[in-house]
Amino acid sequence: RVTCMVSRVVDDQSNKQDQRVVAAHLWPKSSAASFERWKSSLINTTCGGIDDTANGLFLLKGIEKAFDRKRVCFLCDPFSTKLVFTVLDKALMVDSKGHEVFPAGCPTSFASLNGCEIGRPSISAEKRPSFQILSKHALCAVQNAFNRGWINAGQKAQHEASIQVVSPNGT
Repeated sequence: RVTCMVSRVVDDQSNKQDQRVVAAHLWPKSSAASFERWKSSLINTTCGGIDDTANGLFLLKGIEKAFDRKRVCFLCDPFSTKLVFTVLDKALMVDSKGHEVFPAGCPTSFASLNGCEIGRPSISAEKRPSFQILSKHALCAVQNAFNRGWINAGQKAQHEASIQVVSPNGT
């Protein structure tokens, strides 16, 4: 059984064909070389490599797709070490195709998840998603959202101010 760390939808993983929750890379596996270059520039990191648990989250396939397309991101709060799910493309909030993302009977939507803390209290510190990788993604996603007109300059500045490139413990 695997639980989406955002929606908390549980997938029993009994049928690979119907798998709803996937292990998603924060930094795409197809960009492993650029990941290693970026990682080598960091002073302190706990992420061992592209397939390290610090470079991953369990997500519903549709949330992973929105994350990969930088339509959503996770903003890091360095003081509370909370990760907050943020919808940048507001079209997702009213998307009539939500049923493709959220399983039937699931009382969740992008609108209801926007601003929610990511579910990770039972994950040990060494297996938590990396603040550094999530922050790098968030910076790119916020710039993408601004370029596409999803957010204005004020929202961009507000989001960028909440992005912490390195968390207090360097993860």
